Amino acid sequence: MRLPRVRFTVRTMMLAVAAAGISLVACTRAIEAYDAYLFRKGWATRDVVGLIKAVNREEGTVSMTLGMDDGLCAGDDVYIYREEPEIRYIGQARVVTVTNEWSVGLIAARPRGVEVHVGDQVARFSWDHFRRLSLPAGCRRGEVPERAPSPKSGIASAESGLTENGTDGL
Repeated sequence: MRLPRVRFTVRTMMLAVAAAGISLVACTRAIEAYDAYLFRKGWATRDVVGLIKAVNREEGTVSMTLGMDDGLCAGDDVYIYREEPEIRYIGQARVVTVTNEWSVGLIAARPRGVEVHVGDQVARFSWDHFRRLSLPAGCRRGEVPERAPSPKSGIASAESGLTENGTDGL
């Protein structure tokens, strides 16, 4: 007499698993649709980094190695920064002309006394990048840290832990 009850329980579990699978698929599709919505609205879905090829100081424009192949569109804002000797914010540029491999941007904002040079890096960050940003230890929201840690310092410390043959000694 217990056998039909067991069969009913298994059947119920099968329905529960099927319902969970359908809801997971629906959730995944909703996330993909939201990402597509943000992309159409001009929000970047991935980070892209390039270099400045030329600077026209009279017109206030820069030529960049980012283009449509990197997902850049006219009207996008990109950040200009320099990594040597430490990471330094140079300014922002608004993209006005885009081809597949390069683009031209109008310098929109930069600190006083800072010049844009050939070889400076440009980046367009995704909305997820800003969501994941964390503050340095001891810094509260709204405060600007005196000096941001360089990502190369983490690489250097990881390389210093390697032995001469390139392994970590394990």
